[in-house]
Amino acid sequence: MLLTRCFTAIAVAASLLFATACGEPTSTDRREGVLWEVEGVMSTAPVIVDSIVVTGMWDGRLIARHRLTGRSLWQQTFSGEFGAERLLHVGDMLIVPHMALHGVDVRTGARRWTFQGRDQSAGVLTPTLAGDTVFVAGFSGGTTAALNARTGVVYWQRDLPQTVYNPSVSNDLVIYPLRHNQLPGHLVALDRYTGAIRWQSEIPDSVGFPGGANSGGAIMGDRTIVATSIGRVLAFRLADGAILWEQGRGNPPATTWYLSQPLRVDSLVVVLRSGDGWLEGRSPADGAPRWRTSLGGGSLLKSPIPCGMYLCLSYGRVWIFDQQGKILWADGGGSGAIFLSNVTVSDDGIMYAGVNFNQTNRGYVRAFRPPVQIGATP
Repeated sequence: MLLTRCFTAIAVAASLLFATACGEPTSTDRREGVLWEVEGVMSTAPVIVDSIVVTGMWDGRLIARHRLTGRSLWQQTFSGEFGAERLLHVGDMLIVPHMALHGVDVRTGARRWTFQGRDQSAGVLTPTLAGDTVFVAGFSGGTTAALNARTGVVYWQRDLPQTVYNPSVSNDLVIYPLRHNQLPGHLVALDRYTGAIRWQSEIPDSVGFPGGANSGGAIMGDRTIVATSIGRVLAFRLADGAILWEQGRGNPPATTWYLSQPLRVDSLVVVLRSGDGWLEGRSPADGAPRWRTSLGGGSLLKSPIPCGMYLCLSYGRVWIFDQQGKILWADGGGSGAIFLSNVTVSDDGIMYAGVNFNQTNRGYVRAFRPPVQIGATP
């Protein structure tokens, strides 16, 4: 997944080579619903804290703006582009995934702490935030960790034998997916408070298709629902890691794989099937599909996010879905706005995302109000 993102980043950066990064919002835009736009290429979905929206840019700048006007409040510069999917926050502390993982004061932009991990890549992937604890995806070095989100103090670290991806957190477990190019993938459950291994389960693979998952799944009752890179969806029991059901047996076609985080939506789990672009609502009881919605193909790498009572997704186009997968609104693509980052939604239903226009070859940070009334991103 990281390799794909890197190639995507290179392609976007190349296409926007001549894009400048001006400081203040334009006042000439009259497109319906657009509150403001600021020139610059945003890569990481922003985070909203009260009246502030903070964006991570391809050129390594972290920029805070007044979310209703776009007025710049502060900037912090990091070395190298932002590649993680989104920023996080707890209270007034931003959790900023870069190569290292940083804690940044949302009011001033000051760095309060930095955690690199043993492999110097603790911030390559977006971590998982549960309460005041950050659970780090160790990535290449296989080092997992739990940190205090406000202070950066390390509660525990543990080395695991394969590449470690994004964890999921239950009441007492943190569940990490492990992947390897030549070995079967695994799911490892650690004690949330101590890091001790509670169980480890192999993720079934097809012959010739290295498997494994990119996330620890969606926690639902006594199980976690995991979607794999070879087009399978499985349920693992939280108590002992036993596989309760599996959908998608056999060698999958090359166009079916799951790269994004499964999402719990009411009584279903929603998964985005990359490659052929199907959004699916599945039953946690047996994995059977309850609905499917086609997004028209394409290698979709972003995860759908909750936005109030609906789902939102941005990758090239931007979509709003109801909880049955019906498309309520979509925009962008073709000769219009190309959405580069996923969206974040404020309490009053304003969307924030990075866009590019093919006809101008420039990128912008955009604040806009879609025609469907939506609620905030949790």
